[in-house]
Amino acid sequence: LTGAGSQAGTTVPYLQMVGESRATIRWLSDEPYIGKIQYGEESVVTQSVVEEHPRKRHKVILSGLESDTRYSYRLSGADEGDEEGDKYSFVTAPTTGEQRPVRLWIQGDPGYYRAETREVVQEAMGWMENNRRPGQSLFDLWIQTGDNAYPSGRRSDYQRELFNAYPELLPYYPYIPVYGNHDARSKQFFKLFSLPKGGELGGEPSGSEHYFSQNWGELHLVFLDSTSQKLTAGSKMARWLKRDLQTNRQRWTVVFFHHPPYTKGSHDSDSTMDSGGRMSAIRKEILPILEEGGVDMVVSGHSHVYERSFQLKGHYGTSRTLREEMVIDRGDCSERGKGTHYLVVGASAKQSGGELNHPAMAFSTAAMGSVVIDLNHNEIRARYIDRAGELLDQFSIRVPVDGRPVCAAN
Repeated sequence: LTGAGSQAGTTVPYLQMVGESRATIRWLSDEPYIGKIQYGEESVVTQSVVEEHPRKRHKVILSGLESDTRYSYRLSGADEGDEEGDKYSFVTAPTTGEQRPVRLWIQGDPGYYRAETREVVQEAMGWMENNRRPGQSLFDLWIQTGDNAYPSGRRSDYQRELFNAYPELLPYYPYIPVYGNHDARSKQFFKLFSLPKGGELGGEPSGSEHYFSQNWGELHLVFLDSTSQKLTAGSKMARWLKRDLQTNRQRWTVVFFHHPPYTKGSHDSDSTMDSGGRMSAIRKEILPILEEGGVDMVVSGHSHVYERSFQLKGHYGTSRTLREEMVIDRGDCSERGKGTHYLVVGASAKQSGGELNHPAMAFSTAAMGSVVIDLNHNEIRARYIDRAGELLDQFSIRVPVDGRPVCAAN
């Protein structure tokens, strides 16, 4: 990745809301015009969708697609020839519940794109290239844990730190940003991104782009807004969350939101003064819902470090209240369904210190990096890869097979 991107005020196309049978393609332009997307399976571009009106914020929805299929597409103006415009491609989601490997790439608080950020990206891409899944894309979903464009989530911040920074990735991989406190400093986030509030990609319809869920094969993903929503067990978001988890039939469930319930990095989850008490509120009010709903993993950002907890259940107080019976498994391999793992992924672009001594954590580091999660039918394996290409941490959650001990072999 070079970091070279589009001219100021314009963007490459970026993929949103990619599902089994649909995809949303968005892009921005300096001047309004009627856009056209030509698309088709593999490399044959035979169909087209044309926008109804000239606009600067373009959005084209492709529907009637086949699941788990690569589509090529070309972006152009409505009056341009069929062979004009760069060609890109993407892969639709597998059928819900299908046994198929899934790979997530997760950046934490990535909103400064500079030399160190490029190193983090390059090393993650290199690791995934060296560990390719036969016949599949480099990865399936690209997720950022919030604070996606520093300092204030303005249009110019997103242009500089996202659109200009990742022209080699945005047109090819579905991108899902978590809403962080720096994103909330302006009103651009929900103008720039399309998020599945109507259950378009599976999951319980939320009616809000602030919180939603979607399916990808055997994986159920839940995204919450820890920045602007009420964090009480009786709040509208929490009530939706309960319904979503109760109706979820997917084999694996991973939840994302910005503020971590446990951290001793650049933020302190014990302090009710830190971040307006939102970390404490999540721990007390939201975590019981997640654990009752059988969530396997929770991924947050905000604290500019990497931390990975033991498998936990029932720890809703400060670090001093952690008891031995709340730690279900202290190893790097644990059995699915016994408890939940909590990851803080917040150091993909900004490195901060902190005591890094939370007793719930199995591993902590201030080293910059990103996370790759590989999910198979009987295992989730997460890896933290730093900007030097070192694999600093990895752990797995497994399902027992044929009565054998779940962690008999790594």
